[in-house]
Amino acid sequence: MPKRGVMMTAEEFCRFIWRKYLVERRYDIFEEILDERLSVIGTGAHEMSRNRDEFTTSISREMAEWDGSFQIKSEWYQTTDLAEDLFLVIGELTAKEDAKDGILFDMYFRFSAILERREGGWKAIHVHQSVPDPNQASDEFFPHRMVEKNAQQVLYNLRHDSLTGLLNRLYLKETVDRSMEDQPDGSMLMLDIDKFKHLNDTHGHPFGDSILRLLAQSLRTSFPGSIIGRIGGD
Repeated sequence: MPKRGVMMTAEEFCRFIWRKYLVERRYDIFEEILDERLSVIGTGAHEMSRNRDEFTTSISREMAEWDGSFQIKSEWYQTTDLAEDLFLVIGELTAKEDAKDGILFDMYFRFSAILERREGGWKAIHVHQSVPDPNQASDEFFPHRMVEKNAQQVLYNLRHDSLTGLLNRLYLKETVDRSMEDQPDGSMLMLDIDKFKHLNDTHGHPFGDSILRLLAQSLRTSFPGSIIGRIGGD
C-alpha cells in the first residue's frame, strides 16, 4: 500500500490490485482491499463470486493448485466518476505467464471495476473480467456472421450427401414433393452404376467413391438447374 497520508487515484489503485493479483500473488492483502459486498465475474463459466468470502475461498483453491505468476506486458485504464467517492475503472491487460516449466501462457482480458474511496483507503466493490470473442467482427455487437455461417453449414450438411455433395435421400424427397406441387408436369430420371459392388470389391472402396464423385459432377454439368440427389449406395 502507499505511504501513510498519500491517497492513490482510482486508476492507481486498480493497477495496484492487478499487480498484487497477477505479478506478486499477494492474496493475503485481499481482505484489506476488498469490500465484504464484493462481487467478481471472471473469464471462466464457473468464476462468479457473490461476496468476498466466496472469492477468497476460490482463490485459496487456486493457490493450492497453481503456484505461477504473470508479467504484465501492456495495459490501459480509463476512470469515470460515478459519485463523490465512487469510481468506475475500465481497461485491458495483456500478461505472459512467468513459467518455470518453459510452457508460456499469454493472457488477454478486459475488465471493469467499481471502486470506493474511504477515509481509511480504497475498497473494491465489483470486478468483471471478459475475454473478447475472436469470431466477432469489429462492426458487430455479437458474432452473428459466424453464427449464420455455421448455421448455413449445419443446414447444408443435413441436406446433402457427404460424399457427392448431392441432395441426400430425405431432402431429395422433400424437394421433389415440393416441386411436384408447384409444377405437376416434369421428368424424372433414375440411374445406378452397373456392377458397382464388383468395382468396390475389385479396386477398393476409395476407387468406388471416386466413381460416385465423378458421376455426381457429370450429372450437375449435364443437368444444370435440376434437382439431383443420391438415394442409395450407388
